[in-house]
Amino acid sequence: MKKYVIVIFCLITFILGSVFAVKWYERHQTNKIVMNYLQEKKYDKNIKTKEIKYDWKQGGFYIEVIYKDEPEYRYEYYPRRSEKHGVFIMGFDEQNVSLRINNKGKYMDYDDS
Repeated sequence: MKKYVIVIFCLITFILGSVFAVKWYERHQTNKIVMNYLQEKKYDKNIKTKEIKYDWKQGGFYIEVIYKDEPEYRYEYYPRRSEKHGVFIMGFDEQNVSLRINNKGKYMDYDDS
């Protein structure tokens, strides 16, 4: 009986450790992909705040950025795993209206859909 408890405990510990390791890796990859994109576009120098968040509905990480010269807009950068440095951008104003509707926001990539 004692052996079963030890085996079950080790199995649960291994499973939980694996889940945390995978999530840590996803978070790291999200930061790497998005920051590479921002550096390519030379947007990284204008960042006021940057926060890595988890989207529970989509099941993945994204980075929320507010820029110094556009503090009224909030940008969300989602990595595209299928592309090397692919990033999907969503932008919102203070009323949480998408920047794509009015073609606002100088950090939006309107060629990307």
